[in-house]
Amino acid sequence: MFWIVAFLSGNQTTVPMKVVPQHVVPGRIAVVEARSVPPFARLLWQGREIRFFLTGSSYRALIPIPADLKAGQHPIRWKDGETREPAAIVTVLPGQFPTQRIKLPPGRANLYEAPEREEEREIWKAYLSTVTEEALWSEPFLIPVDGRKTTGFGVRRYYEGRSNPFGYHRGLDLSAPKGTAVCAGNSGRVLLAREFTVEGLSVVIDHGQGLLTAYLHLNSRSVEEGEKVRRGQVIGTVGDSGAVTGPHLHWALYVHGIPVDPIPWTDRRWLKEMGLIGR
Repeated sequence: MFWIVAFLSGNQTTVPMKVVPQHVVPGRIAVVEARSVPPFARLLWQGREIRFFLTGSSYRALIPIPADLKAGQHPIRWKDGETREPAAIVTVLPGQFPTQRIKLPPGRANLYEAPEREEEREIWKAYLSTVTEEALWSEPFLIPVDGRKTTGFGVRRYYEGRSNPFGYHRGLDLSAPKGTAVCAGNSGRVLLAREFTVEGLSVVIDHGQGLLTAYLHLNSRSVEEGEKVRRGQVIGTVGDSGAVTGPHLHWALYVHGIPVDPIPWTDRRWLKEMGLIGR
């Protein structure tokens, strides 16, 4: 437990706060927990305001660690109109990610340069920043399709034929035949269900409190925006829509708009250790 002095509205308020873990690898999260916080308290992390939510008898904030964040000590600050003293320090360890070269089929590489891409990026940015009040999940996440893992989270990619060839993989690719059922990784509400140039036919589920999952390159979908879904419910089928080399599902998990590795979220033991589900 760390005793932190929070400078809020010009007053010094001592906030007992716990950060787990103190040392974290890129693509994971840190959890900030406090028994009480001043009204409207916010944390500032990597340019984003992070809210606390009441969970049981304490307040919790999820701090996503970007896959490309440099190793070292990074401050979590209080936000109250202006940046104040650090609330805590998170030590980020070096990331260990492989590299991959991607050559898209003719006619697919140029999808990244399509005129509508700028508008689509803004749509994704707005939706992925969604933070709703209620946590709609309470169990480990399910891997949404019975398929072979082809590309893991965080892989550094070089795309042949693109004007901006470098990037990192923001989710998990699961190869499966076209038409294979895709299920919701957890309970939530459908936030987005529409076609995009690069992402193809896509579904995004809001699980509450800044936690979202995305399902890309679908062949079909069986849900509508605003619809509540349950863990394991079929939401669509595997496809090859958008900028792809073949049929597969790209499954991504976002925390406050930042993609993180979805695999730990399927592990009950990890979720318990992080205090994200009941012990």
